[in-house]
Parts: sequence; C-alpha cells; structure tokens
Amino acid sequence: MIRYILKQLWKERKSNGWLLAELILVGAFIFYVTDRFMIDYYTYFQPKGFDVSHTYRIKMSDKKEGDRGFVEQATSTEAEDLQLLVQRLKQMPEIENASISYWSCFYSRGNSRRNLIADDGIVHPASDYGDYNYRRVTPDFFDVSRVYSENGKPFDMSALSLNNAVVITSDIRDKLFPDKQAVGKTVLSVYGTDTARFVVAGVTGLVRNSDYEKADPCIFQCLTGSVFVANVKMFGAANAELIIRVKPEADRNFRADFTKKMGDRLTVNNLYVSGVEAVEEMRNSRLNYYWKEQKTDLSLFAFVLLNIFFGIIATFWLRTGYRQGEMGLRMALGSDRKGLFSLLFLEGLCLLLLTIIPVVLITINLFYLDYMDTFRLPFGIGRLLTGLGIAYLFMFIMIALGIWYPAQRSARVQPAEALHYE
Repeated sequence: MIRYILKQLWKERKSNGWLLAELILVGAFIFYVTDRFMIDYYTYFQPKGFDVSHTYRIKMSDKKEGDRGFVEQATSTEAEDLQLLVQRLKQMPEIENASISYWSCFYSRGNSRRNLIADDGIVHPASDYGDYNYRRVTPDFFDVSRVYSENGKPFDMSALSLNNAVVITSDIRDKLFPDKQAVGKTVLSVYGTDTARFVVAGVTGLVRNSDYEKADPCIFQCLTGSVFVANVKMFGAANAELIIRVKPEADRNFRADFTKKMGDRLTVNNLYVSGVEAVEEMRNSRLNYYWKEQKTDLSLFAFVLLNIFFGIIATFWLRTGYRQGEMGLRMALGSDRKGLFSLLFLEGLCLLLLTIIPVVLITINLFYLDYMDTFRLPFGIGRLLTGLGIAYLFMFIMIALGIWYPAQRSARVQPAEALHYE
C-alpha cells in the first residue's frame, strides 16, 4: 500500500508540491519555537548552586554630619562597627546566620570580574588569564546562601579563614588544574602592575547568576582578617551587603517585627540599618523581565501557531473532501471504513515523512548560522531529535484532525450514491 500511495503522490506532484513546501516551512517554524522555549525551561530547572529561600538583604546607611545621633569621633573603625552589627544580628533567635559581602548577593545585579591563572612558576601572557565572575564574601556567606562544596557538603570554616583564601567553582578548577587537584594550591591574579596570590581553600559546584542564565565560572574571595579590613576601608561599611538567613519557622512576619525587636541595636556609631529586603523579592524583580518577554513571545507564537493549525486542517479537509467520489467508488468495490481511514492517514503520514530531511537540513543550518541558542545548551543529536519530535507531533495532530472528519463522512456514503460517483 505504501508503494501505491507514493505513486499516487507522485502523479499529483503539482498540487502536493505546494503542500509539501507548506509543511516544510511549518515544521521548521514549530521546531524554532519549541526549541526556544525548551531551552528556557531546561535552563530554569537546572541546579542553581545556591538557595535564597528565607534569606534577606539588610540595607545600611551612614549618618552624615548634622543628622540626629551623628558621632563625630568614633572610637572604632568601620570594619569593627560592621562586625559588631553582624554579631548582634547573629544573637537574634530568629536568625540562623549572617554574612557580609560586596557585589556578591545573588539577584542583586552586582557584578565584578577578575582574571586568574594557576601559579605554576611560568610567566604567562595576558591572553592566558581567564576572566571570571568575582565575589567578595565572608566565610559565613557559603552557609547563608547554601553554596556547598562539590560533593554537596558544607565547607570547612577553618580552611576558609586562612589569609587570601579563595573558593573556585569546578569549571575553573577543571581549566586551571587538569588533574582536578586544586585545594591547597595557589593561583595568581594580575591587575595592572599588581599581582595577587591566592590559596584555593575549596571547590564548589557550578553556580549560576539567575534562573535563566548558564553557570558562570566564579571566584569567591574569603574576606577575613586584614583582607576584610582592607575591603571595608576601600568600599565603605554602608556599601556592604549584609545577608541573613532566617529560620524557616520564624519566617512568617519576620520583616515586620525585625526593627521592633532589634531597636537601637541596629545602630553602631554612624552605621545603621535602613531597610530589609527579601532576596526572593529581588529574584522576582530580576526575573520579571524574562517573564514579560516570554509572555509576549508566547502570545505571538500562539497566534501564529493557531493560524497554522487552522490552515493545515483546512488544507487536508478540502483535499479529503474533493476525493469523496473516489472514496465512494472504493466502498462500492468492497473497501470498508477501516481501510479508507488507513489509506487517508497513511497518505498524510507519507506527506509528513517526506518533509523530514528538508526540515532537518534547515534546522542544522539555523544552528550553524547561530540563529539558535547554543550558549546555554550546545547543539546535539538529543536536542535535535527532541525538537523534531515535538514539532512533528504537532503537525501529525493537525493532519489527523484535517483528515478524520471528512474521511468519516466519506465512509458513510451509501452504495447507490457510490455508484453515482462511478
């Protein structure tokens, strides 16, 4: 029967040619749409490498001269004031832990970059240095943000407290140390004429900046001792990101009761807490752009797909309806309903299968010309087959709906009427 159908399609190649061209374009378009949304959802559900649930960012400010309570000559440094404020927060029963960082809070849009290379005793050109995301954090940041070691366990705090200690993500480790032995080794970073040497105190898994972004190689510099003091002196205590993790059972009305319970303890000399913001709210604000763009694209694609849907159904509906005489004649010669349905569906399936090779060639060219997103997920056979499977499932449903009803009407033709068609 397949050979007969192919011969029949070839005889009607003029009319079938336009139909095949339509199916090829529709297949390529549906593949493009489904692949785009598939990559978004694939990226969204990948592990982020951190957890911001029950975490809050404490906003701080400095009292200026003339403000109420301004201290002209403080007996402590800004670093000491900041540490004292953190200690007071940790003493609060509702708070699990607190950390200090600079431009490192997830979803804060903070960004800093730094080059890095393994300290192997060789003078490397500037092109050999990799450029990575750079976060300045105190050791407690890893517990607050749930950034764990590569094996999923918390870091050893004593190792993170060493001078000039850094934690790197596993993708940096794999690039700098092919033997995958990085802990305890030193790395170099060059900025102008200055060279900084760090000790790798730990390796964490992949870390992403947000839900729809690919993992970004990241360096975490541990702010302890003189390094912490130098950073506070450079950037100011008020510009630090003070992040706290609240115990889950206490995270109901925490923000509303926070300032009431802490009271005057939220002020240390001229440094004071000016606000509290949930990191999950920062996440929603950051992702709002992606969600708006997705809704707009989804509405546009849904409208186009709806038109395609009715267009293909109408095409096959009319195509099947024009052959009502042929169907009646077949029934007069002894064909049953099941045989008619099989013939029509096989014809539609053959037309669909004939479009596979052109659609595959078009989609491969789309990847080659960088019209498809290959940054978040590289091109592969699995991705190609998944996209084609979804696209052809859609088209098969459209063709089946376009054939089913007119074929059912043709199968109900009475014998006398069938002889009339003959």
